[in-house]
Amino acid sequence: MSDTPAGTPEPDETASTEATQSPAEIRAGQSARGTWMFARGAAAFLFGIVTVFFPREQIGGPAQLALRVDTADYLLIGYLIVQGLLILGFARAVTTSARTPVLGEAVIVIPAIIFLFLAEQPGQLRAAVAVWALLHAACELWLWSLVRSLPSSSDFLIVGGIHALVGVIIAFGDDMGALTVIGFTGAGMLASGVLYMLGGYSRRSLARKSAEDPAADGPGEARTD
Repeated sequence: MSDTPAGTPEPDETASTEATQSPAEIRAGQSARGTWMFARGAAAFLFGIVTVFFPREQIGGPAQLALRVDTADYLLIGYLIVQGLLILGFARAVTTSARTPVLGEAVIVIPAIIFLFLAEQPGQLRAAVAVWALLHAACELWLWSLVRSLPSSSDFLIVGGIHALVGVIIAFGDDMGALTVIGFTGAGMLASGVLYMLGGYSRRSLARKSAEDPAADGPGEARTD
C-alpha cells in the first residue's frame, strides 16, 4: 500500500477536468469504478471456478484426464469477451489520466481471441494465453504506476504480478497440454478475481461512507484510480 496520505491527488490530475468535479460527482465516480471492478472480479472468479469443475476427458484411466484444445479455446474466448466488455465499462469510469492502460487491456483482448480461434495445437494455445497474460500484466502495472500514490493502488500491482506469473509459467511450460494451461490460467484468474472484488467493494464502501459524512472528504480523496 502507498505511504502517501489518502487525500493527496496525482500530480497530473490537479490540472485535469476531474479536479473541477464536485464532491458528489467524485463519490459517484468512485462508486462506479468500484462497481465495474467488482463485476470484473466476479467474472474472473467464476471463470476460475468453471475451470476447476469443467468435465475432463478420460484418456487411459481415472488418473489420466485431458481437455481438448478447442474446448479450452472456447472457454478462454468466452471469458475474454466478457472481460473485454467489462473493461470497457471500467474505462469509462476511471479518470482520464488513467484511462489509456485500461483501454489497452481491452484492445489486447481482440488479437488474443483471434489467435485462440486459430489455435489447434497445445503449443499454439499456450502461446496465445502467455502473450495475452503478459500484455495484460504490463497494462495493469502501467495503471498502477499512474495511481500508485493513491489508496488501494496495490490492487493493480498484485493483479499485474499474478498475470505476469501466469504468463511466464505458461510461456516456459514446453510440455503443457490444454488442461494444464487452463488450470494455471484459471488459478490466476481466481486469485485476481478475489482481489478485484475486494477492491471494488472497498471503493464502493469508501464512496458510501464519504456520502454519509461529506465533511470527511479531502481534496482528491475519492480519486483512487
